[in-house]
Amino acid sequence: NVDSGQWQAVVRDTVAATRFGLDLGHGSTMEASMGLTLADDARRTMIQSLGRLSAGELRELSNGIERALLKRPDSKLTLDNELKAMLAGVQHVQDRYQEGKLESLTETISPDVDRAVSYLKSLKAKGPQARKTYFEGFAGEAETMAAYWSKIADLPAKERTEIKAPKLTGDRPWKRFSRHYFTAGEPYLAQHDATIARTRLLALEAGLTASVRRQGFAPQDLRDFGRIGKDPYTGSNFAYRRNGKEFRIYSFGLDARDDGGETDESFSTPDVTLER
Repeated sequence: NVDSGQWQAVVRDTVAATRFGLDLGHGSTMEASMGLTLADDARRTMIQSLGRLSAGELRELSNGIERALLKRPDSKLTLDNELKAMLAGVQHVQDRYQEGKLESLTETISPDVDRAVSYLKSLKAKGPQARKTYFEGFAGEAETMAAYWSKIADLPAKERTEIKAPKLTGDRPWKRFSRHYFTAGEPYLAQHDATIARTRLLALEAGLTASVRRQGFAPQDLRDFGRIGKDPYTGSNFAYRRNGKEFRIYSFGLDARDDGGETDESFSTPDVTLER
């Protein structure tokens, strides 16, 4: 549709792909991450064509993406589902223990869990209480990490970095399993910040450009854009500069400082911008 110039279809496809991608947040971090990547791909394709859209098409794009953003599942839901996936991992290990098939864990997880597998084998001689203590501790660590992620999920990224992750102390003989099952939360939140920031920026850029086309100048501020005008890195408004028909909008990024829209080849530091 982009190559053929069917811009209304391009707008519809972009909105549909964004909505579908964000809706995958109803799953665990694996599904949600795939959805964020899909939304990213749709946005990167659309950005290159913004200048070719009419004011009406721009407004349709802006409104459609705004609706998708406002209806997306809360990231806490994704992390609640991630806890279920983590506990399923614990259950998988316990099932292999009970079946006497511990060697299969090095195949289904990774060869680097061999020491954890050896420890589990040694539990056989220690009795049922040792096994109970082990798996309760293993599952408890999953719940501890999930509770931490849920606590920080709705905070702006700047505030999130100020809350320390829980210290996991003791022998933790399951720690090699934990590295595979219990580490997805923070990478997911970082990806979520970047995708939501840029997806909001796309909706804002489309809406602002539509306003310029219709009234001949950029709006004075972002008050008409409500919640999508907020930067997920800071919790405050995105940086917005205007001069007549010209405007610039961007995120402050993880350091929460305004660097005038300066960014690198990945469009993510020091400021976060659309991928032009």
